[in-house]
Amino acid sequence: MNVHADSFFSIGRAHVMNGKPCQDYAMTEVSGDGKFAFAVVSDGCSSGRNTDIGSRLLVLATAQTVREYWDSGEDVTLFSTIDALAKRQARLREARLLLGLVQDDMLATSMFACVSPYCGLVRVQGDGVVALKYRDGSIAMTRYEWPGNAPFYPAREEEDMEVFLQSHGGDAQAKVVRACSWTMDPTGVLARVSNELLSIDAGIRGFQTFFSVADEIEFVAIFSDGVAQVSNIDWKDAVRSFLDFKTTIGPFAKKRMNAGIKESTAVGKGPIDDISYAVIHIINDEAEGGVS
Repeated sequence: MNVHADSFFSIGRAHVMNGKPCQDYAMTEVSGDGKFAFAVVSDGCSSGRNTDIGSRLLVLATAQTVREYWDSGEDVTLFSTIDALAKRQARLREARLLLGLVQDDMLATSMFACVSPYCGLVRVQGDGVVALKYRDGSIAMTRYEWPGNAPFYPAREEEDMEVFLQSHGGDAQAKVVRACSWTMDPTGVLARVSNELLSIDAGIRGFQTFFSVADEIEFVAIFSDGVAQVSNIDWKDAVRSFLDFKTTIGPFAKKRMNAGIKESTAVGKGPIDDISYAVIHIINDEAEGGVS
């Protein structure tokens, strides 16, 4: 098994019109031997301050923490441990203090995916969409939504967790976070798998999904919630479009989302909010890459 990965982020129409920067950021990286890959996406809070900076710092802190696991010979799926998250938070705190930033600059969601020869992991702190595309062309996708468009941001752990809890009713065990899962067959036929409410506490710890690399999964993708705000296009159709790769060579995700954004402007106004995604391509040993 080998892996290839790519990412892309773009400013939304609303931010262009209001003179705001793109507050999404995304990156991917593959280990030197091509056996491990990680993908990170972060979406800065629109009502925060300089959250375009916060989202980038969050992604970069996550990336550096994962590299430490590679250097130590540990499986990158162990990034889900409390120890790894504590190291990331320490990096974020140091960067914030060094740059003279405040907590409102750091309010950004965190989505992380990794693939190793052993298994894969997706972890979500905040909102967004996780999608797994199989080799037969079918897609399994889950959208995470917080009430009032007020998701959990890892930066909350530093100061005002109590304020955050009170904004959602004060009970950490209250099930208020919606996770809606769908499957789409290769012809585009949809079927809803589940529509459940998850607890605030689970959202703070992070929604985690482990999967086997032997499950015929070809692409692992994480999207910011901007994928659900593409004008005149349902989020599930937007996911399908952005995973409809014509090639998997080079910057395949950048090419596909650029084309998808152009296509969406033909039927509407394109992405209203900032949009980003990061994709890991799992290549069979016998595959040679090329056209998907």
